[in-house]
Amino acid sequence: LLDPVVVDILRGFDMFIHHLTPNASLRLNNYMWVCKTMKVAPSLYGFAKAHHVHHQPKVLHLKGGDSEGVDKEAQFACLNFAYERDVCLRVMAYRNKWIDD
Repeated sequence: LLDPVVVDILRGFDMFIHHLTPNASLRLNNYMWVCKTMKVAPSLYGFAKAHHVHHQPKVLHLKGGDSEGVDKEAQFACLNFAYERDVCLRVMAYRNKWIDD
C-alpha cells in the first residue's frame, strides 16, 4: 500500500510506479523516511524542491518475422530522481563505475 504522499509525488511528476528505476524508488523511500523520522510532513513541494526527474532511456532491439530488427525504447524503469544543483548536501558519495581491483 502506497502512502498518499507518494501517489501525489508521482502524479506531480506525471509518472507511474513502473517508470521508476530501483534508485528512484530508494530516493523516494529515503525522502519519506527522513521526513517521518524528523517529524516533518512529507509533501510534493518539499520533494520537488530538492529533486528533478532524470530520464534514462533503455533501448531494446526487437527481432521481427523478417531478418531485420527494430529498436524500441522501453517504457519501464526509465526515470530516476536526481538532486537539484542548488541543494546543499552533507555527503554525495556514489560512483557509477567501480575500478576493478
